[in-house]
Amino acid sequence: MFFLLRKILVFVLVLTMIGNISAKALEISAHSAVVIDGNGGEILFEKNADEKRGMASTTKIMTAIVALEKGNPDDIVKVSSKAAGVEGSSMYLKAGEKISLYNLVHGLMLVSGNDAATAIAEHIAGDEEKFARLMNEKASEIGASGTHFTNPHGLSDDMHYTTAKDLAMITAYALKNKKFSDIVKKKSETIERENGEKNVLVNHNKLLKLYEECIGVKTGFTKATGRCLVSAFERDGMRIICVTLNAGDDWNDHKKMSDFVFLNNKVTLYKRSGTIAKSVKIKNGKLKTINAIYDEDVRLLEKEEGEWEIYPEIPDTVSAPVKKGDVLGRVVAVHESGKRQFFEVIADKEAFMRQEKNKINIKESVIGIYKKWLSFFSCET
Repeated sequence: MFFLLRKILVFVLVLTMIGNISAKALEISAHSAVVIDGNGGEILFEKNADEKRGMASTTKIMTAIVALEKGNPDDIVKVSSKAAGVEGSSMYLKAGEKISLYNLVHGLMLVSGNDAATAIAEHIAGDEEKFARLMNEKASEIGASGTHFTNPHGLSDDMHYTTAKDLAMITAYALKNKKFSDIVKKKSETIERENGEKNVLVNHNKLLKLYEECIGVKTGFTKATGRCLVSAFERDGMRIICVTLNAGDDWNDHKKMSDFVFLNNKVTLYKRSGTIAKSVKIKNGKLKTINAIYDEDVRLLEKEEGEWEIYPEIPDTVSAPVKKGDVLGRVVAVHESGKRQFFEVIADKEAFMRQEKNKINIKESVIGIYKKWLSFFSCET
């Protein structure tokens, strides 16, 4: 019995020691790295996270999101000779071939096709330079101030760079797009080409095969940048995004970082998507009230329970008409440190305008009376 208790005690002590490993003691091969909370954006681990570096094909995360936001997945793209001849990794497009934008994004993200990147850029913006401007505009919108793009594929250029932190922010934004998130978590995809040939695109990201918790997103490599990798993991309702730039052993780096972060952090589910946040009165509506419901799960990162306070910013009354899904306001989550997160609330149903009673048109009434008066005096006697 004594020996059993001693073994249990040793086991508990080991777990405690593992849980208390500091981020500084976490050894990884990458020159720059970061792990962020995929929902709130909080940095959970970092190493030279603000250092500007080349990003290789992880560039294509931004290429994909601009393509999906600016184009239609069903668009048919005619491949130029320039796109078909781009150097580096390829999905083997042919000049003159016609292919859907949806399939191009698969070729972009699964097999890292530089030809797909150029074809997308030319279709969306006319050429790579104009497309890069759209990429930079989106980076600025997201808040990635340490990032600059000159091309859609990531081939080396001194003016083409990012930071680990910026790349994580860009990825967090991209994963909120369902089409993007559905594509990057696929281990493979079969696409049909214009000539009827079927191609199987196998995702280069082997973390998807190694760990069920991995949900994407992109590999990258050039001699100038070294190995670059962006991955995302979900466990117990918590989503994290890991980034390494110029790493010697990126697969193990990401496993170490994700294990460390999941062990030392947790998220609390405060409200589920669809939960009623407030009942709102309808002015001039057929309905008297509708419900403002949470548009997404409210999951908040914390060490201990009760670190967050929830404050609704939702009006008491809105005017009809209201469409189902219209944003009615937001809920603010305030951390004890002062940090804030915002969650939109939407209408749970449609509220039509109330049909008003027919109002008398004074002008038409006067004209009608005048006509009757004329007819009275014009009658023959």
